[in-house]
Amino acid sequence: MKILVAQRNPIVGDIDGNAAKILESMDEARKKGANLVMFGELMLCGYPPEDLVYHHTFIDSMELYLERIVKASKGITAIVGLIRRNYEEGEKHLYNSAAVIHDGHLLGFQDKWLLPTY
Repeated sequence: MKILVAQRNPIVGDIDGNAAKILESMDEARKKGANLVMFGELMLCGYPPEDLVYHHTFIDSMELYLERIVKASKGITAIVGLIRRNYEEGEKHLYNSAAVIHDGHLLGFQDKWLLPTY
């Protein structure tokens, strides 16, 4: 298995620009014959997003761009960090997640848990 670790520098709040970097890295991974491309924590929105996560349009944009990234994932597997909504009942409304994407399909999410509280 060949893995490309995409060490990109996302800009906080620039979901459009960060998504473009993700798509570029996916193309690079395919050209280099990689099976998997991995991105850092919160690559899609930048780290740390702080109060931006409280704006519904910010989260809506991430959902929209995630769909575009999934559609562009033909022939590659990608792990992309983002904030996502919790659509189930519970205390947490948002998750710091890694989306697992494969060949045009969103396979699922791995949510960060057991976070420290300061």
